[in-house]
Amino acid sequence: MFGRTLFSIALLLCLASLTASALPQSHEAVSKEAIDIVLRSPVQLTPIERRKLKGKIREYGWDSADEIVRELYQDKGYFKVEVIPIQTPTLSAKALVLQVDTGKQYHLIRISWRGNAALSQSELTSLIPFEPGELFSRTKIAEGLERGTEAVRFARVH
Repeated sequence: MFGRTLFSIALLLCLASLTASALPQSHEAVSKEAIDIVLRSPVQLTPIERRKLKGKIREYGWDSADEIVRELYQDKGYFKVEVIPIQTPTLSAKALVLQVDTGKQYHLIRISWRGNAALSQSELTSLIPFEPGELFSRTKIAEGLERGTEAVRFARVH
């Protein structure tokens, strides 16, 4: 019985994989260079941010566009931003349209650490330097956590 269940699961996975690869991708024939990116948002991006956005979408593909836009807005303080794809590029409609619901803009007041034994409070605080009232930035927090991971590895070795 157990062997038959595993075989059924494996067969279903194979069928799902075949079905997914057999489905046509509507944007395969559309050049990434030729598309326009339309963001329906109350908060507009600067020209530099738009160039950065287009470059990342070219690099990672349209399937990653909503996550790329989400990260961009989170770096502007919109922690709970929601990005909803409205239209993907096709041969007839060469635009990627995303609805962006920014929500509130968040500011950092303090960062507190709990359950840490590897680093001191001052070491942890130095990982993510910020001024109280500064806008939340996903990238800044992620980079600080990365530095923390490296510091813990270094502390364990020495």
